[in-house]
Parts: sequence; C-alpha cells; structure tokens
Amino acid sequence: MRKAIYREYRPKTFDEVLGQSQVTEVLKNQVKNNLIGHAYIFSGTRGTGKTSCAKIFARAINCLNPKDGSPCNECENCETILSEETFDIVEMDAASNRRIEDIRDLRDKVIYPPANLKYKVYIIDEAHMITNEGFNALLKIMEEPPKHLVFILATTEIEKIPQTILSRCQRYEFKRLDTEFIKENILNITKDLNIEIESEAVNIIANEADGAMRDALSTLDQVISLGKVKITVKDLEEDLGLVDKDKLFTLVDAIISKDFDKTLERFEEVSSGKVIANIFKDLSLHYRNLLLVKNKLENYVEASSVYIEKYKEQAKLIGLNQIVESIDILMEFEVKLKTTENPVILGELLVTRLIDYVNYNSFKSKINFLEDKVKELEKKISNLKVEDLQKISKEPENKKATIKEDSKKEVEKTLEEKEKRSEDKPLKEAETSQEEAVEEKEGLDKYKETEYWEEIVGKLPTPILKGFIKKSTYRFIDDKKRLVILFRTEDTSMKLVCSNIGIIKNIVKEVIDEEHDVYITVESNYNEINQSRKEQNLKLIQDLFGEENIEII
Repeated sequence: MRKAIYREYRPKTFDEVLGQSQVTEVLKNQVKNNLIGHAYIFSGTRGTGKTSCAKIFARAINCLNPKDGSPCNECENCETILSEETFDIVEMDAASNRRIEDIRDLRDKVIYPPANLKYKVYIIDEAHMITNEGFNALLKIMEEPPKHLVFILATTEIEKIPQTILSRCQRYEFKRLDTEFIKENILNITKDLNIEIESEAVNIIANEADGAMRDALSTLDQVISLGKVKITVKDLEEDLGLVDKDKLFTLVDAIISKDFDKTLERFEEVSSGKVIANIFKDLSLHYRNLLLVKNKLENYVEASSVYIEKYKEQAKLIGLNQIVESIDILMEFEVKLKTTENPVILGELLVTRLIDYVNYNSFKSKINFLEDKVKELEKKISNLKVEDLQKISKEPENKKATIKEDSKKEVEKTLEEKEKRSEDKPLKEAETSQEEAVEEKEGLDKYKETEYWEEIVGKLPTPILKGFIKKSTYRFIDDKKRLVILFRTEDTSMKLVCSNIGIIKNIVKEVIDEEHDVYITVESNYNEINQSRKEQNLKLIQDLFGEENIEII
C-alpha cells in the first residue's frame, strides 16, 4: 500500500519542521545540553507539526549520535524507532484509549525500564479526550515519574486539559503555518515527484489548508491521484469541488450593480455541483481581498498578478462601508449554515442580502449607508460649476418646480435686478468681491496640512496603519499645540488610528522635537471647521437665489 504524502514526507529532523522555530530551537537545545524533562504538552491546531516534533524528539533523546540536537536517523536506535520495531516508543490515541482502565493499564506498564533505548517515550495524541478519572489516574505517575520515562501529550484543545496536568508539563504552542511555508513544501514535494503545478494552483491549495500542512498535503495527494504530470487550477476545481474564481468575480459584479435577477443567475452558475460551504468561504476571502486592495494593501493578498488587477478594478466600484458590512453579513450566514437544512436557499438569501447590505436593525449601519449616499451626491455636485448652478437658478421652468407660485413674480424680478446689477457693477466692486472670495478660502486654509505630516506618516510602524491614517481629511496643528487629525466619518480607518494614538504621540514628539497632544475625531465634532463650511454654504446659496429670498430657521 502506498503511503500518504503527508506520511511519506513527514519531517525527520527539527530543521525540516517548517514554521515552528519557536518550539524546535528549544527542543534542540534541551537535547544538546541533556536537559530532558519528564512531561511535555504540544498544543495547536491540526496539521501544524505536533506529532512530527514528538516523533523527532523521541528519536533525538535516544539517538547515539545526535547532530545539532536532531537525531542522526542512521544509528541503530534511530533505525529501530523509524521502522517501528521497538516497544520503548509508544504512540496511543486518547480518543480510543480514554477510560480509566486504559490509563491504569498504561500506568502499570511505564514503571518498567526500556528494553533497548535510553528513554521510554509515550506519545499520547488527542490528550484532551481522556476522561477526568483517566487524568486522575495519570496524575500520580506524572507527579513522581521514573527517570527513564518521558510523556509527550499532543492536543488541539488545551483548555480541556486539567490544570493539575498542565502544571506538571512543559508547554509548547504550535502556531498556524504561514502560507509561504505551505507553498514552499508543496513545490519541494512536486519537484521531487517530477510533477508540474501552476503557481495559482499552489496558492489555492495553501489558502484552502488554513495554516494546516497536513490538510494541504492531503489535498495535493488527492489531486496527484488523477495521474496528471501537470496540475492546473481547473483540476482543483473539478476534483475538489472548488469555486471558479472568474465566476466569483462575475457574481460579485452583479451584487455591486444591484441586479437581483443577474445575481441569482450567477449564483446558480457558481453553486452548480459545488459545496455551499466552499462558496461562503470563497466569498468571504473575496471580500477580504477587496478590503485589502481598497486600502492599497495588495501585498497581503494571496493571488496572482492577474487577479490582483481584477481586485483593483472591482474595488473601484464598491465603497469601503459596503465591503465591511458585507463581510459582517458573510460571518453571520456562515454561522447559520451550520444549522440549516437548506444550504442552497440560504446561499440565495445570502447574495440577496449582500445586494441590500444595510442592516436596518443597526443604527451604525444606517449611518454608513447614508454616508455612502451623501458621498455620491457630493461627487456629483463637485462636478457642477458655479456658472451651471446660476444658469439653473435663472431658468423659469426649474423655478416652477422649486419656488411657490405666489412668489414667482417677485423672485423673477429679483433675478432680473441682480443680473442688471452684475452688468453695471464697477471694476472696484468686482475686485472687492474677489478679495472676499480669497478671504473665505483662507478661512479654511488655516487648517491646511502641517509641514511635518509626511515625516510623521513615514515613521509609522505598519503599512496598514499608514494606509488608514491617510484616509483622514484634515491634519493640522491648532492654537492649543495639538496635532488635530479629522476623519469624514467614524469608520474602520479612524478606529484603527485611535487605537494607536500612543505610538502617534511618540512619533510627533520625535519629529517636531516638542511635546504635542494628538486629537483624533470626526469633522462634525470640530466646530470651527463646521462653522466655516456653514458660512460658505450659506453665502453660496444667498449669491445664487438672493439673500432676501432665503429664510434662516
């Protein structure tokens, strides 16, 4: 029988274990300095190398010629352990040996010294499955273990291990593997097997694994079993039931365009023959990538350059608030998916909710929706010139729709007089008007960006913080010796910046060489700017329609 790839390519030395140097370095030093403990507990998510490290450590402490803390894998002891011909290294699954009788039987056996090796090692996998009575039986031998005995407990749920056991073990936490380590291992294995694989296919396998090397290698094993010499993205989609990425883009395009019929049609195409849970997962990843690209953090997106460009184009069509709300909806529906008996209907409901993404039960969501609409209107208004607005105000057809009938003649007369005054206005008055406009502009110019801003941003520690702080609309030093940073709305960008205010204060002190407070808020909370804007807007309305026709309430 052929060995599974994850078993065939299991690391045999600590140096071959990828992404867990925080654990392997300590274990190597213990072997080199002969500081072996009697009990260890390896915790972490599945497929992160717990059992592999336990096997390597068991060989290393029994190796006749260890190399830099790792087993040589060539001496008599190493070969005996590798071929599983010794009774001194015992692997047991606590899921099927969890009862008190099983633990008592183990306790009776461990007291005997090893037959051939220096240490007798018990590797207990899924240790959290042991019953409370079983742990109590194990506790006695762990309190006073014989010198030849080493326990290694491996678990994915360390919170279920009693404190009485934890306090007697050396604890090592195995973290989820970075996708770069998984991709590196996949490429090494396929090269060794003389199999060609597309880079995008490697990305998909690594992302699907969610930090678990064993899951990635099991997926690779499944695809290799097709017998192809070149593995493509299409092979993964057909063999593993993965979602077609191009079809996913067309689905999200339909959602953004708010076309219900097209969205449901695209969803049927995407979900045909696919597991709905995979669609939910891929949609969540898609919106996450849009969030990163929207904030110019495409370096953190795991995708080829072709798809990065597609994300950039699509991100231009959707607002940040909609992306954040959509991710929130996706997380909510992923929970519902675990209990539903109709996943397809739930999927159709999901894409419909993504179109109408506002959570009407959430006040914050309503505000975000309205802010998006206001931004759209502001953009349209900014494209209109003042002359166009004046022209509109003088057209009788438009006035009929906006001015009461009984004041029509008076308004028309006022507009005619205003036009006549503008024709007869002396040059000096025109110059005075120009000076007033300059003064109005200067009213907001005093809030212009501080000269230190670029240097302050340049010293921020992370790209994501730099990206979010650049979303601010004003950044100036006021009369109170404060660096004022204003945002249009209280969104994700502002919250992240606020959470790092201590770091910003230290950078400001370093750059300006003087103590300054940092004040972060939304524009609506800064009264001076609000007042200046109100005055300018009122002046514009008065100029357009005549001061005598405007009633301030």
